[in-house]
Amino acid sequence: MKILIYKSIFGNYDNNPHLVKDFSLVKDGETYDFEHILVSNSYGVEFVNGWKVEKKEATISNHIDNRLYKFNPVKQFCNYDYSCYLDGHIGFNEDFYEFVASLISLNQPFILNRHRKKGTILNELIRIIDNNKVSLSELDNLVDIDVDFQKKSAECGFIFRDHSCSSLIDQGEEWMRLFRQFPRDQVLLYESFNNVDLLPYILNTDFNNHIFILDSHKNNTIKLIKSRIEMSSRVLSQGTLIRK
Repeated sequence: MKILIYKSIFGNYDNNPHLVKDFSLVKDGETYDFEHILVSNSYGVEFVNGWKVEKKEATISNHIDNRLYKFNPVKQFCNYDYSCYLDGHIGFNEDFYEFVASLISLNQPFILNRHRKKGTILNELIRIIDNNKVSLSELDNLVDIDVDFQKKSAECGFIFRDHSCSSLIDQGEEWMRLFRQFPRDQVLLYESFNNVDLLPYILNTDFNNHIFILDSHKNNTIKLIKSRIEMSSRVLSQGTLIRK
């Protein structure tokens, strides 16, 4: 079976991915062929640390173009049996491949990790507001979406998918439609499944384990300082934490 490990990096947001090498894992009589692809508009070379680069030009924005591939690999990469999406700043060690093989045995079409800060979708929304990642107009749009804020929060930085489940194409398109209204995919995860007869399968594990390696985004400290300065200025001039 063919398994795609992929990242979607648009713009100058993340550092180079960790070193990998395509290979086959034989486990319990099954052969798992792993390939690694980096979808990007940022690299002009054929390979980056073992990742095959699929060069793409930005069509709408870096933010949206990333989600075109993050949300719908079943549509974008139809020649694979399974795929694993990873955010640009998330790496992994050699145990990751055994982990993926164990996910296949669960027979679940869509699998994510539990959010490392636990809590509910409401807790995630509060974290988003606290970190200045949403505007007032976007919050207004969220009011029109019937979000169940009591659902448990999940991480969307790693997503496993079974490509034989064609319903995931509709789910991915619905996720993108909702994302264009409110650009925080973790808040909208469950609602993206409303029109398909599926549910996301959330593991009890999170990124705080021996399999995943978490890096910071490129220039993350500088971006955080800039964000805090902008927030302070907004409070002083407009009397609100949230940008318009």
